[in-house]
Amino acid sequence: GHGSRKGDVSQICIRRICPRCKRPHLTTRVSEIEFEYLIEAIHPQYGILVFDQCKAGGFGTKLQRRENFVVVCRTAQHESGTCKHFAKAFFDAFGDASSDVDNNGRISIGEAFSKTLQIVNQIDAGYQKHEYTPSIKGGLDADTIYLSGSMDENNEAVK
Repeated sequence: GHGSRKGDVSQICIRRICPRCKRPHLTTRVSEIEFEYLIEAIHPQYGILVFDQCKAGGFGTKLQRRENFVVVCRTAQHESGTCKHFAKAFFDAFGDASSDVDNNGRISIGEAFSKTLQIVNQIDAGYQKHEYTPSIKGGLDADTIYLSGSMDENNEAVK
């Protein structure tokens, strides 16, 4: 979705796909406050959230006090810009053995985030006129949370 701000509150715009014509046409805006209520309603034991839209930092700021969450944000709460390659680079980093900086055979969220910054900074240097402020927030230590298991004998991430 796309991000926006209404006063001091970040919002994400979510397009819904029409089941009949298969085209997006209904748009719903969900504020960072409403999003937190939605998350609380499902009572997750742990949460790993990735926001790749304008004004994403507002969601990170709202959720950073939660002890059982890691929140990865592409932009700060007041930043706008092109947000179309951050999430892909972030998830691709889990399959890239060079992301495993501490060489423990696993890639943490923190390591994937660091690799993502390298990739998006290279991409952005080609056409962006301003810098973004990606961040990791939340109560969990991103360097101790893993999505991938281990590396195989060819130093490839096991999926």
